[in-house]
Amino acid sequence: ATADDPLAILPAGLEVEDVFFDATCLSSGCWVVDVLYSLVENGFSVLYVPRAESGDGVSNPSYASAVEDTFSASNFPCSSSSSGTADPVPREEGACCLQDFLQDYRSISAFSPPNFASCASDPLSHPSYNIPGQPPQSNFLNAPPDALFGSFDNMPLSTATDLGAAGQFGAIRRIRLRLDDAELRQHAGLRSGTVGVQHAVDMFVGVASFSPSGAARLAAR
Repeated sequence: ATADDPLAILPAGLEVEDVFFDATCLSSGCWVVDVLYSLVENGFSVLYVPRAESGDGVSNPSYASAVEDTFSASNFPCSSSSSGTADPVPREEGACCLQDFLQDYRSISAFSPPNFASCASDPLSHPSYNIPGQPPQSNFLNAPPDALFGSFDNMPLSTATDLGAAGQFGAIRRIRLRLDDAELRQHAGLRSGTVGVQHAVDMFVGVASFSPSGAARLAAR
């Protein structure tokens, strides 16, 4: 917050405003999560939740350590550094980290980054990134648009909707997530206990913002 705008989230980020369960929502009831999001310039942003499969969502699950590791922010696959100089570009600092991001997290299904057949030292020059009829792109200024609204990958009932601007200057948006309880248990949370008796589901909501920081580098936050 700032003196000028008490809702400001600077320089870019997300805050959870409210969480509650609506038993009448969707097919199994849903968790409603209201968040405030600070817009980012010269880049694109993606809303995501965990990618944690638990079979039928009822039986006692077991999760691979790699899945549990994604619940720690320190294991985010893309680097927040914008001043790297290594050549070739490390995977976590270049476009290749987007592949790891989609493998680790369940994003809004509309997010469709370039599918690089190989990750070279200058991945943005790869032909699969070039837009038909346009010159080859040398940075992420023409990258995929924001993916903040719509349904989540393999969770068609669970959605994020735009509730409009918040704050005084319009740079803060309010987003409402409706996460179907069954989909959440099955696809996007670490569940413990017995469904129908007593159980808990650990999950999180994140926004990843990707910005260009050089011809072949991508800074994430």
